[in-house]
Amino acid sequence: MGEIRDTEAPATVAGESAVRISMDLAPTLCAASTHLGLPVLRNVTLTNTGDETLEELVISVRFSPAVIRDVIFTLDTLPARKEHRPELPPRVVDLEFLSRLDEATRATVTVEARSHTALVGAISATYWMHPVLLLGRTWHAASAGWSA
Repeated sequence: MGEIRDTEAPATVAGESAVRISMDLAPTLCAASTHLGLPVLRNVTLTNTGDETLEELVISVRFSPAVIRDVIFTLDTLPARKEHRPELPPRVVDLEFLSRLDEATRATVTVEARSHTALVGAISATYWMHPVLLLGRTWHAASAGWSA
């Protein structure tokens, strides 16, 4: 399956407040990893590196292409010099989309944090989506109780 990589990118707003966003992102997505329950995005950590509390944060997690539904959640406050690791809801993978892939495809996940509609942090990273190979299709059928 490959190694998990940490991806970090700081962003500042008016030189005063900053949110650093980091994520654990698997390098690949395929039907087998989906059936095993292995997420592409394992966790997200938000760190307020500024000296002021940030309020009314809206965090969005978007996948492109949209093989996984977007996730949007809110955080009332993120105190100065504190970090928060939100519990991410289960992500639903579009297996039909994966089954139509003819070749490996680069995909992107983007996490943005906004406070009072101003962007206070953002990060973007890529991973690979792999086509369902014949072995994958056979394994998928066998795991569902069907015979090939």
